[in-house]
Amino acid sequence: MPVSSLVLHLSADAAQRAQAVAAIESHPRFLSGDLTQRLFPIALDTSDEEENKACWGWLNRQPGVDFVEVLSVVFPSDSGPSLSAAPVREHARDFEHQTPNDQDA
Repeated sequence: MPVSSLVLHLSADAAQRAQAVAAIESHPRFLSGDLTQRLFPIALDTSDEEENKACWGWLNRQPGVDFVEVLSVVFPSDSGPSLSAAPVREHARDFEHQTPNDQDA
C-alpha cells in the first residue's frame, strides 16, 4: 500500500537514460511523468511492504538511474483509492491549466 513520489536523476549518457526510461515506463508498478532534461518524475504504488522493497531494489539496479530523490511516501488506508484510479499525468495536466487564482481556491 505504500505510494512513493519520486524524482529520478538520470544519466548524462543518452543511451542509458533512454534505457532507464523505457524500463520504468514498462514496469506495472511505476507511473511516470514527463522527462525534463535528466529529471524523471515517477510514482511507485505497491500492494505491500515486500513488493515495495522489491521495486526499490529493481529501480536501484537500473542502468541510467544516478540518484533517486524521495518527495513523499504515503501509506493509504485499505479503503482509500490507489494511484491506478487517478493517473499522475491527468492531475498534472489539470494543474497546468489553472491560473494562480484557481490554485488558491
